[in-house]
Amino acid sequence: RGLGDVYKRQSQAAATTKTIADYDLASLQASTAALVEKANAATPGNDASANYDTYRALDRELSNMEDQLDLCEDEAEHDYRQGLLSRTDLKDLERELEKLEDDLDRAEDDLEYRFRIDD
Repeated sequence: RGLGDVYKRQSQAAATTKTIADYDLASLQASTAALVEKANAATPGNDASANYDTYRALDRELSNMEDQLDLCEDEAEHDYRQGLLSRTDLKDLERELEKLEDDLDRAEDDLEYRFRIDD
């Protein structure tokens, strides 16, 4: 690595233009919390077919939310590589997104347990 690399890294660090606030984390947190609450409120009835349909619909919603979180993380990683986001903000965002993914995983596991579906 030469001196040019040092100057490049310094100018990238100075030129970061995005912060964690640019990724609408509050909206992702609210959407995740609402979906987890919805999944946790779901209870199976006596109709096995209806139970399966309910489970699949909620499972799709959980998966779609996880895809949104992944997309946000991918965008932040891209911005970091472009020098638009600091490493600190990237790591902070990744930590928050991981918490949300953990919440979704727990909701999915609980849903599988309540509906007696091993997916």
